[in-house]
Amino acid sequence: MPVLAPDFVHLFAPGTSHPCPDGVGLLVRVLPGVPLSLPSGRVIAMEPLGCGVGDPAEMAFTQQVRPGTYPVVLVTVDVIGPDGGHRDTRVAAAQLEIRNEPVATWELALRPGEDTEELDDDELFGYPVDGGTGCFVDAQTFQAAGEKEDFAGQVAESLWGRPQTPVASVRECAPITMSVGDDEHAVVVFSTGWGDGDYPTWIGRTADGDVACFLTDFQVLADEDGREAAGNAEDLRNRIQAPLDTVAQYRALKRRLEGMPILTELLPGDTLRLGSLSSRSGTFLLVNQDDGDVVIYRAQDGATVWRTRTLLEDELIGLANRLVLQDSGNLVVFAPTGVQVWNSGTRGRDVQRAVLGDDGRLVLVDADGGEVWSSELLYPQPMSSAGHLE
Repeated sequence: MPVLAPDFVHLFAPGTSHPCPDGVGLLVRVLPGVPLSLPSGRVIAMEPLGCGVGDPAEMAFTQQVRPGTYPVVLVTVDVIGPDGGHRDTRVAAAQLEIRNEPVATWELALRPGEDTEELDDDELFGYPVDGGTGCFVDAQTFQAAGEKEDFAGQVAESLWGRPQTPVASVRECAPITMSVGDDEHAVVVFSTGWGDGDYPTWIGRTADGDVACFLTDFQVLADEDGREAAGNAEDLRNRIQAPLDTVAQYRALKRRLEGMPILTELLPGDTLRLGSLSSRSGTFLLVNQDDGDVVIYRAQDGATVWRTRTLLEDELIGLANRLVLQDSGNLVVFAPTGVQVWNSGTRGRDVQRAVLGDDGRLVLVDADGGEVWSSELLYPQPMSSAGHLE
């Protein structure tokens, strides 16, 4: 049966504020477009780490457009707390603009063999994401990217290698253009909403029926008719911020850490795996968790003050990521597969050690004791009293 599209024109209007649970609001921004080459005009939307894997003829949408170079525009939302403070920024949608004309109608973009008549009311066709990233790429380029040496590693380095903070900014959500061969605009890569999932792509048509755009919706917002994109209120609250916020939970975490190493610093060449790094007084504890996340907890109440957001896929949970202070000066998180999923962006700097301060910041220190890099706090206000490990 026909699938109804959300009202994207209303949802993604720049400057629009959407109210959410607990007084949180989502403020819409539209980032400047970046060029994408379509040498064949056959569009693929997918997770970029899979470029070159599979048959491009089966992955490209059946709707073909004229070959050329077109802008990819990202729609982002700033998560604004009840106090007016910025909590996070996420990519809500990625739009490949074919014509700079208003969209009159929307239809689901289909691949060969897909038929909307086969869908239930709550079902959509989309592409799966398990690495938090998506892209637009031409079918012809898809083939060439798969032949490029370590293309997946370069994608990971470009996205996760740039400096990141626990509270994402617009800069961190900006799209990245990947080159393949002589084509400098071969693939446009971006983060996907709240992370992993299955995301539909829609075709917007002008009043004359021409293709105006391809839009991948990362289901961050819901329209006025109740077509759900962000999930229920509890789900949204958990996605915006999921701190370990009770003493009982924190003590349970500490029990799981019993017998694991608790370090006071990392030196060049050191690796932290399934262990923790304590501040001098024990006020804060950095934990490399078995779910892949590297998190700084406040001992007083177990509040999360910083995290890398490097959660593992379900089948890898328990293997743990590795937190490594490299000789090059970079602090890096490696997945069990060896792929780099986060780094401090300090390669080539004089970093002599990594320490956790009693203010809750992870700090990279040079030979003179100066700060080369430090994490930012989710809760930057000072504590009312000194915390301690119990």
